[in-house]
Formats: sequence, C-alpha cells, structure tokens
Amino acid sequence: MGEISWILIAVVVVALVFDYTNGFHDAANAIATSIGTRALRPTDALAMAAGLNIVGGIIYPTKVADTMTQIVDKSVASQELALAALLGAIIWNLITWFYGIPSSSSHALIGGLVGAALAAAFDAGSVHWDKVNAKVLLPTLASPLIGLTLAVIVTSIFYRAIDGDGLLDRTLMRWFCTALLGAFFTFILHLVVGETLRYTLRVHLPLWVFIVPALGAAIGIMLRTAKRGPREVNGIYRALQTLSAGYMALEHGHNDAQKTMGIITLALIAGHALPTGAPVPTWVKLSCAIVIGLGTFSGGKRIIRTMGMRLVKLQPLDGFCAETVAASVIQLAGRLGMPISTTHAITASITGVGATRRISAVRWGITAQILSAWVLTLPAAALLSAISYFVLTIFI
Repeated sequence: MGEISWILIAVVVVALVFDYTNGFHDAANAIATSIGTRALRPTDALAMAAGLNIVGGIIYPTKVADTMTQIVDKSVASQELALAALLGAIIWNLITWFYGIPSSSSHALIGGLVGAALAAAFDAGSVHWDKVNAKVLLPTLASPLIGLTLAVIVTSIFYRAIDGDGLLDRTLMRWFCTALLGAFFTFILHLVVGETLRYTLRVHLPLWVFIVPALGAAIGIMLRTAKRGPREVNGIYRALQTLSAGYMALEHGHNDAQKTMGIITLALIAGHALPTGAPVPTWVKLSCAIVIGLGTFSGGKRIIRTMGMRLVKLQPLDGFCAETVAASVIQLAGRLGMPISTTHAITASITGVGATRRISAVRWGITAQILSAWVLTLPAAALLSAISYFVLTIFI
C-alpha cells in the first residue's frame, strides 16, 4: 500500500503539472485574438482568462472527464500507465511550446493514454477503439471543419449586414446578424445571471427570460454599426470581444481541465481508492480547475504571438466572430463528452475568418506548420508515453 500510495501521489502531482502546462500552452486559445486586435491588454486578458478557466472547470458536468476514463481497458489501467501518459504529454507540450507551435494538449494526453496502454499490454485490445473513434478521431476531423465553415458563414453575414447596400443585405442579412447577436447575448446573460442565481440562491430561471433583453441589445448594436465607419464598428466590437474572449476562456476550462480530472480519476480507480464508475471527486475537480487557471495566467506568449498576430491580421469584428464560433463548437463538444482540441477549434475559426476577405489573407505557411503538428501529436505523444512507461517499469 505504501508503494501504491507514493505512485498515486506522483500521478496527482504530475497530472497537475500537465494541467499547468496545458494552461500556459493553450492560453493563446482564449485571448490571443483579443490581444492581437488590441481589445484587451495582455495582463488583463490573461487574468480574465485564468478566472474563467477556473469557473469553466467547475460549473459543467464532467462528461469529458468520464470519456477520458473510458479510453483504455480497465484490465490494463494502472497508476504507472496514467503516469506514463502524463509524462509523454508533458514532454510533447514542452517541445511544441518551445517552438511556438499551437498543437493540441488534449490529443497529446489522449495519445499518451493510447501509447502507454499499448506498451503495457502489447495488445491492441487494451484500447477501446470504438470510444477513441467516436469521441476523439471523428470530432478531431469534424470540429476544425465545422469551425472553419461556421466562421466563414458568420463573418460573411456580419460584414454584409454592416457594409452591404443591397435589399438582401439591408433586410435578411441584418436580421440574421441580429438573431446571431441575440443568441450570443442570451447565452451570456443566462451564464452570468442564471448560473450565478442557480449556484448561490438555488433559483432556476428559464432561458427564455433572457431573450427579450438580449434581442434589445442586439438590435441596438445593429442600429449603431450598420453603414457606419470602421472607427465606430471597431470600437463596438472591441468591447464585445471582452465577452467573446471570456466565453472562449470559459469553454477552454470546460473542456481542457476535465481531461486532467479524468486522468486522476482513472488513477484513483486503478489504485482502488475509488470504485469503478465513480464520479470525479470534488477535490480533483477544484484542484484541476484552479491549476489550469494558474497556468493560463502565466501565459504562453510564443503561441499567443502565432495565434493572434501571425496567422491572420484581425480586426475586432473578426476576433469576435472567431472566438464566438470556436467557443460554441467547444461548448457543444463538451456537452457530448468529446475531448476535442480547443487549439484546433480556434485556429480553424481564425483561418475561416481570414479566408472571408481573401485566401491570401491567411498565412498558409504557418497554417501548414500547425497542421503538421496536429498530425504528429497523437503518434508522437503515444511514442513518448510508451517510452516513459518502459522507463518507469525499470524503476518502479
């Protein structure tokens, strides 16, 4: 029991180290576009993102964490396996961070689990491939495509609603734009007001309560921006980017903090500290949420520079559209228990926004580097974790 307890302590400590690296590695996901458009100062943006990372890691059901506990077969699940998976993911995170490449911490951790399981059992059956395919690989392919497509559509609607002169632009596009803004404000009001009342006073307000004030705000913004100059439009959407960046930071905590929660819970179950199928303990939930927030606050300036300034030159309206689309994709995936890459979602959305102006607006050389990192992450992290597992078995 003493040896098992020390291994378990090591797993928890290393898991929180990974959680911290996840925070600073993926800080760019939440606030790089806001910094790039000068909507927020870097320190303010990082502080806001850190706080909302913590909130996002706490308030949502732990469906993503549950998925993480189901990737490897229980017969091979062990504390050594969890530790090896974490070590491989951390090494890959540090390599990509050093070179400023926004790879996926999520896929590094999932690849680490797969590689460690294969090293432990030398059996492909040690991995639940149906779960990997349905919850990881398919969303990995779909989420960037969905994010890019939606970003193109949403950004095009906003620009036509604001700048267009034709009858279609003055009617249909402006109503579409108003509806999209209304949906965004409804969600934000429900989150800020509704969830706060639910947690503090146990008062449950239905979503429709927020629709009228949200639509009022949306109509007001549409009236203030339609056929106005860049200065006024940029001023309004620079302010709205505070909300969209906060939404993105919240969803980053929702999705990414839960992956570490799942690894720690898997180790607790493997060490018989929890029964099979047990929910994520409260202390695990709180510690993972807080640590990823601290990691985000420490920032990942190399990757922020790539995401916010080098990939596409963004205006505040562009940043608002990219952040809102990406956060919505992550929100849906989290509700479905899919541990998708927040990096993939925001990068695809930024690329889609840039492509609405002209294809050459996107720096495709940098995009190619990012795509290469996406392809390499799962196998590279799996290999590093397999090596880590073999090394651990020598010393443990």
